Amino acid sequence: MRTKSSGSPITFIKHVRVENLAVVYPRNIRVLDSINLEFKPGIYVLIGPNGAGKTTLLDVLAGIRVPSQGRVLLNETISLYSLDERVRAGIRREAIAYMLQEDIFIDYLNVLDNILLFRKFINISDETVNRLMEKLNIYNLKNKLPSELSGGEKKKVNFIRTYIKALSSSLILFDEPTSNLDWESTNIVRELIKELNNGKRIIIIATHDTKLLELSEAIIELRAGKLVKRTVNE
Repeated sequence: MRTKSSGSPITFIKHVRVENLAVVYPRNIRVLDSINLEFKPGIYVLIGPNGAGKTTLLDVLAGIRVPSQGRVLLNETISLYSLDERVRAGIRREAIAYMLQEDIFIDYLNVLDNILLFRKFINISDETVNRLMEKLNIYNLKNKLPSELSGGEKKKVNFIRTYIKALSSSLILFDEPTSNLDWESTNIVRELIKELNNGKRIIIIATHDTKLLELSEAIIELRAGKLVKRTVNE
């Protein structure tokens, strides 16, 4: 168990409430409009066409995109955007794992070193890292540079990094975690996400992968920045 770092008022997120959330871009382009949602431990899947606002919503939940209106409440009492960026960064470090849709690497580090950066503050064994790399069939790429990888291989590295961070996080955000993956790797990623669902973590996935809907407790559909419906899976 990690100790609370200075600057972070929270190390475990057990409840997230989004109230009247809007994000407006220049020229009055409303990317999110009047979103009200509640998240408790479990898996939630965000669906909708490109441009629906799924990624923007994840960015807001991660504390990296300041909304134009509304608020994000953590554990009923902490208003995320009443905190300055330094404190929000502390919360991200302590409690949030976020797999961005973009594959961001340090170009001069090999695959293994890029992955190990994500376990800097996490107590995880080399055996676990090796197992994940072998499971997704990239162990033989551990000494390759990011520039030498295909799109699917980069996605696997990105997923492993996020998965490692997720093991010690309580709010886990995935943006298109199975895009660019072959059928076998997609199934492995789905199973690993399912393993993270231990009744204590909030897992939110933005995806076009309909098979991920089978993991979810609720499906949240966005269109043109608006909440169309929230369907609870039985």
